[in-house]
Amino acid sequence: MQTIDPTGFVYPSLVFVGVEWCGYCRRAKPLMEQLATRLGKSLPVLHIDGDAHKDFIAQHLGEVRSYPTIMYVNTIGQVTRFEDERSFDTLLAFVCHESSKVEGRLDACDV
Repeated sequence: MQTIDPTGFVYPSLVFVGVEWCGYCRRAKPLMEQLATRLGKSLPVLHIDGDAHKDFIAQHLGEVRSYPTIMYVNTIGQVTRFEDERSFDTLLAFVCHESSKVEGRLDACDV
């Protein structure tokens, strides 16, 4: 998982918006790292600091009301928020489903 500032944002991507002070974010980070390893070059998994980049997040990704917020952003900039149990399997299924809508099935989904 890459920690980025807004200049490093790429489409499509799985975005993890978190903050340093959030215990839930710290607990979710290893899961996101595991997912980033599985997805490899198929899809970037990006971490954006919710405190440092509030304006960018609000303008490009929408309002974030809680941390962590996980969302899929497709190549045309449409944002879909992940609203399920945070587990490896549910996150991978979410990514595979959302990516198939615009980008086509990811190689990482064929295992």
